[in-house]
Amino acid sequence: MEIKAVVDEFVEVVKKDAVTILICSLIGIVVTGISLGILGYVAMTGVGLVFLKLKRDEKPDYKDVFAYINKFLYLFLLALITGILTAIGLILLVIPGLIIITLFVYSPFYLAYEEKGIIESMKLSYKTVINNNLLAHFLLVIILLAINFIVVSLGFIGTIITYPLFVGIIVLLFEKIKQTA
Repeated sequence: MEIKAVVDEFVEVVKKDAVTILICSLIGIVVTGISLGILGYVAMTGVGLVFLKLKRDEKPDYKDVFAYINKFLYLFLLALITGILTAIGLILLVIPGLIIITLFVYSPFYLAYEEKGIIESMKLSYKTVINNNLLAHFLLVIILLAINFIVVSLGFIGTIITYPLFVGIIVLLFEKIKQTA
């Protein structure tokens, strides 16, 4: 897995338009919070689109946060399924829950960007992680979650920092290693 290359790419993308990334992330955070998480995957895939557009030297727009609102029901059901599986895994001594998060980390992007169904998105995410070093993915997810936990404890400002970090790194890594069905 090319984590260093993805982190370098993340830095380059942020340099292109940090203001738009921060504003779109703020919109995504607020929408997720106000909707009690129901629109979380819609916002996350939208903010991911902002990163991908900047990577391709395209001009992102604040409306991109809502680019996948038409897939709301499917993204919500995906979040519900993976959330339930994660909760069960966390109840089983934490590690299984973290493995489940890792295995399905790319599923919203497959659903939104690759036009896949819920189950197919989950299978492709699983396949992508397994075929590209499960342990490295697991450690990356743990590191990103730890950074998120620590920085979010600083309050809302921490969330504004960690949200684009998590989404940006995961979506850029997804673009490099995604599976084709």
